[in-house]
Amino acid sequence: MIEHALDVSVLIASYNNKRTLIPCLQHLSDQTFTASRFEVVVILDGSTDGSNEALQDLQRPFQLSVINKNNEGKAIALNEGARIARGKYFIVIDSDILTNPEFIESHFNSLQEADVVIGPIPLSELSPVSFMTDGVKEWADQHCCDIAQKTNNFTCMDIFGANLSISKSAFEEIGGYRTDLRRTQDLHIGKKIINGGLKVAFCKTAIAAQIFDKTVPDLYDNLYYDGKSHYLFIQEYPEEKINFKLGHYLPQTLSKRMLRPLIMRNRLLGNLIVTFSRIVLEWCRSQGLQWAVLGDIKGLIGDCIYWQGVYEEINDRKKFTEFIRSST
Repeated sequence: MIEHALDVSVLIASYNNKRTLIPCLQHLSDQTFTASRFEVVVILDGSTDGSNEALQDLQRPFQLSVINKNNEGKAIALNEGARIARGKYFIVIDSDILTNPEFIESHFNSLQEADVVIGPIPLSELSPVSFMTDGVKEWADQHCCDIAQKTNNFTCMDIFGANLSISKSAFEEIGGYRTDLRRTQDLHIGKKIINGGLKVAFCKTAIAAQIFDKTVPDLYDNLYYDGKSHYLFIQEYPEEKINFKLGHYLPQTLSKRMLRPLIMRNRLLGNLIVTFSRIVLEWCRSQGLQWAVLGDIKGLIGDCIYWQGVYEEINDRKKFTEFIRSST
């Protein structure tokens, strides 16, 4: 049987996100873009939460391909999805994204004039209210405002894989995602897009609203791998150091000066502080508390965990000291 090419392939990597993955696909079922012209490729990256079974029972108008694989990270998962995708264009979104009805059509039309298209990622109204989501909404609104004002001066810091489209040929030309970056694969492919001279456009009508329901333990884990991945990123692109948090170790507040060494170096007191904050903040999040002080504590401990990732990736105290002294 001959597999015919399609106009668009939507790529979604998911790890134990059944609760948001199913609504994500349901929103893709309600598109103005003709269903026979696109497919959805879901890569289950070691999911054990019943996602595969739920997908088999899902009613949808588009063609759906599901890849079940061992947990190896988002970058490897998306590269695997791209390998089997049949669309002329790829649209990459996360499994916690709810698209508007014009989403695919907006990306497709914009790709006729650009090589890469990005769109807004507002906070979905389905996100639970807590001190965690307040900061995300503020960031998302500001990010959308910033990139909406740009034309041809985009940077890798503007490009996020939660709402990105690119032609299959361009994706293959830049080599897809770098697979050893646990948390920075989006920015890395953005850097390759910019360095490759690809034309980037912002499409305000391609809206990908995020259901943000991350737990505090998940956030801490993400921040740790952010630190490790950001350090690896700037080994390849040192000119980007100033644009990352790891390019700004100094100046630091008194609280950061006290806590960073304890947590970065896995001191007993530092580990106790992280464990206690994880338990208390997660309980507060689950209760929907929005006290500003909770956000401040999350930011302080999260900062230390981020630098722990950097410290352990460098794996040499002297080199780490030299590294932060060279930071602006």
